[in-house]
Amino acid sequence: MRKILTRIFAFIGFMVVLSITISVASGIWYASRGPKMPQRMVLEFDFATPVREAASSNALLQEILGKRSIDLRTLILALDRASKDPNVAGLYANVSRSDLGLAQIEEVRAALKRFTDAGKFAYAWADTFGEVGPGNRTYWLASAFTRIDLQPLGMLGLTGASISQPFARTALDRLGITPDVHQRYEYKGALENFSESSLPEPLRENYTTLLQDLHRNMVTDIAAARSLKADALNELINRAPLLGREALDAKLVDTLAYADETRKAATEQAGSGAEFFGLVDYLYASPAPSVKPENRVALVYATGPIVGRSGDRGPLGEREIIGADETAKAIEDASKAANVKVIVIRLDSPG
Repeated sequence: MRKILTRIFAFIGFMVVLSITISVASGIWYASRGPKMPQRMVLEFDFATPVREAASSNALLQEILGKRSIDLRTLILALDRASKDPNVAGLYANVSRSDLGLAQIEEVRAALKRFTDAGKFAYAWADTFGEVGPGNRTYWLASAFTRIDLQPLGMLGLTGASISQPFARTALDRLGITPDVHQRYEYKGALENFSESSLPEPLRENYTTLLQDLHRNMVTDIAAARSLKADALNELINRAPLLGREALDAKLVDTLAYADETRKAATEQAGSGAEFFGLVDYLYASPAPSVKPENRVALVYATGPIVGRSGDRGPLGEREIIGADETAKAIEDASKAANVKVIVIRLDSPG
């Protein structure tokens, strides 16, 4: 039995090493040769692809497991490089689903604006915007495109910003459990869903202010992009969710079309001989600028909950954390670099 188990584990180890070796070899081949770019192209991207705040420390493992993702900086860099490329006519993107956070959406929208301001077109297609729930985030993203197409049977769930907060205190009381929670001032409400049975007034004030800001930003961006008055857009939000025809009549979408129809329209807009080409493939296949500035800006990523040591990330680096020791060393290393004049810390953390 021991010999059988030993052989099984040896085989598993061999397969893991083989997979890693193949992935590394494929990566080297891809980096050295890469896909051949067409002379005239429409870049394409599916926003269902997970977009991470920073490059994953276990990206190779994720690639082996078939869980491909892209970091936000790579996405922005690809759009900015394409905006200056005369061979790129435009962009086609599927925006049906996206895990982008609100701050990330604002960054991507800004990059899309630079892209379209450079004379490129940007077509967005969605099968629906929130079929059984709010579609605020994906539509906010889509509004930065020069054309929005919606699948004819799709819906537009532009319902406005909202926050839901469950409270477990009543259930805990029935179970005879008394939570021991120590609060630092009235606006620190991280654990009040355990200690309270309803929303306390300070927390309600906090959430209301946050929602008003988020809603105002979203309405301002969408109204400007769709040439609507803010009041008119708020009226549409109060009526939502909207059926496809209602969204079209309200000028919130440009066409009711299936994905193949939107793709065909994109190639026609691009002109004769245009081909689709992946946005991420484009970044790695296109030559990087040869500019070597004397002074640099160091970018330090701090993503995840803050912990004492970076070893808490796990044996395979599977958790996104901010290790105090690791982050402090990164800042110290950047401060000692002779050509680094500014250090920017990108912070994405619950605390």
